[in-house]
Amino acid sequence: MFYLYVLIGMMSLLVSQEHPGLILVGVRPILMGFCSYVIGYNIYRYCDNAEALASTVFGVWLVIIITIAVIQIDAGVSSPINQLPDDAGVEFGGRGDYSSKVGSLDWLFRPTSIFMHTGRLGQYSFFLGLFFCLPVALKKSSAGEILLALVSICLIFVSGQRAALVFLCLSVLLAFIFSGTIKVVLKILLLLFALWVVALVISSDLRDVVASRFISGFDDGLARIDEQGGVWYIGFSRYVFLGQGLGFFSFGSQAFGGDTYYDYMSQFGGGGAGENTWLAIEGETGLFGLLLYIMALAHIIKTSYKRVLRAAQVKDRVVHMAPMLFTLSMCGWGFTHVVFGNYLQMIALFFLFGASTGRAYYSQAQVDYTLRLEQVALSPNLAVMKGKIGLSNRWD
Repeated sequence: MFYLYVLIGMMSLLVSQEHPGLILVGVRPILMGFCSYVIGYNIYRYCDNAEALASTVFGVWLVIIITIAVIQIDAGVSSPINQLPDDAGVEFGGRGDYSSKVGSLDWLFRPTSIFMHTGRLGQYSFFLGLFFCLPVALKKSSAGEILLALVSICLIFVSGQRAALVFLCLSVLLAFIFSGTIKVVLKILLLLFALWVVALVISSDLRDVVASRFISGFDDGLARIDEQGGVWYIGFSRYVFLGQGLGFFSFGSQAFGGDTYYDYMSQFGGGGAGENTWLAIEGETGLFGLLLYIMALAHIIKTSYKRVLRAAQVKDRVVHMAPMLFTLSMCGWGFTHVVFGNYLQMIALFFLFGASTGRAYYSQAQVDYTLRLEQVALSPNLAVMKGKIGLSNRWD
């Protein structure tokens, strides 16, 4: 489906006669996603300790990301660590405003950490939160795993990305529903207790601002959706069969004559007041391209769900559930942000799906091997049977 989507996007670009360099911009998230898929597949297909290996790698990145983010906030806006070159193409140094309904604090802002923009930090914090919190929510975990889960939640609060917390909560809730665990209430109460303890040790002003900001993420969700895409019909009527071209509304397209969707469409009375990934996809590739993209995402969700139902072990269920919940979250998040045009999110999505595919083959290989051993055990001539079914001595 993604191949057909790219083809439709290239046809749109050819018809609209936009700069051919936009193809590279549009293909980049998908191409990097496929590379990530291969990595995830091979790790979970061939490594017996795949979970431990992935947790170690992402755990190191989690510590680095949150450490730099905290250092940036502590250093202040004017510190060199919070400055970007003038030609970076990012306003306000990529930082964001940590405002809320009860006001804001002069020293508090949304940092960028290792990224070029605070929005990317916020979106990536959701991936790390889901990666570390999902196993803790569904299976018995070690103290180290629980600590990493708590740190990933703290990163979301540091990033100030409200949608990250909203969709993490919804994902964990869906995970509880799918797993049917009876320990749901206990784990939720434990998490609330941990957050309450954190709230006690910080100042009341900081607590009020942070709490107000993230609570508004639940309260104002529908209003944000209407604000970002309330005039969707203008784009749909303008781009019916084909769009403006693959990559035209993606991040980095300005270098090749592209633009943000809401700025470009404002000249026609559309675009809304902000970002909407679905409108951007439809604007680039038309209704056909949008339909193909939805079908591709639906395939990921459907395939992952079937694997969840077939999984015999809890740890396998976690691996298969992650891409399903991540994709569902991105679909909802896309109504208020450009998520599928962000290569970081596509890398995360395809890694999780690749890991699920690799684990599915790994589990099937285990089953096949067990069956072959049973056949060997029933054979009157062990040596002959081993030669027939291809068993080597290393499996003895």
